[in-house]
Amino acid sequence: YSCRVSDFGACSNHLSYFLNKTRTLGDLRKSCLLGKVIKLIFLKSLTSNLEAALNFNRPIAFMILIILIVIPISCSQSTNAILVQRVVDGDTILLSNGERVRYLDIDTPETVHPNKPIECFGPQAHQRNKELVENKYITLKQSNTDKDIYGRLLRYVYVEGVFVNAVLVSEGYAFAEDYNNPGHLYDYLEILEQEAIENNLGLWKQCK
Repeated sequence: YSCRVSDFGACSNHLSYFLNKTRTLGDLRKSCLLGKVIKLIFLKSLTSNLEAALNFNRPIAFMILIILIVIPISCSQSTNAILVQRVVDGDTILLSNGERVRYLDIDTPETVHPNKPIECFGPQAHQRNKELVENKYITLKQSNTDKDIYGRLLRYVYVEGVFVNAVLVSEGYAFAEDYNNPGHLYDYLEILEQEAIENNLGLWKQCK
């Protein structure tokens, strides 16, 4: 989902996900260390023997180039990753550091609002969000607003490179909603919402 948007960070996360999807966070940290060692060795060889570097075996050089590009992406992910302690509802989570995050530019049917009943497809959205992020390490991306009026962080959320906000909208669990203050990916989420409507997915099928 994330690489369908012209956003380099999202696409970098997407690439890293496919290369590292079978690894645990600990494995990723080990690969970061290995990558740094390889990078140092390769850069040293470039500076000490430029002629040899220019005549380097092309397939091997290409593989090393990929490592040099991907390892920093993966290391950045592991460094900035934070654990989701609990999923509150379809669009809100509690982090291990105590912060609450409200997914930016989307809205899911209510399940825990003190003054509203449980809404159509709310429990399904809550469950899907749990499947995506609960007890997993995520990365957060800020747009034009830091927090909402309740003090919750407003963020685009990624898990193993997958753009969670987009998944929920594209599968029909959430609406694209900007609350008159859209983030930089809101237009993309609107496109996904229209596709979900046209394909009669999720709440667009169940909640007519």
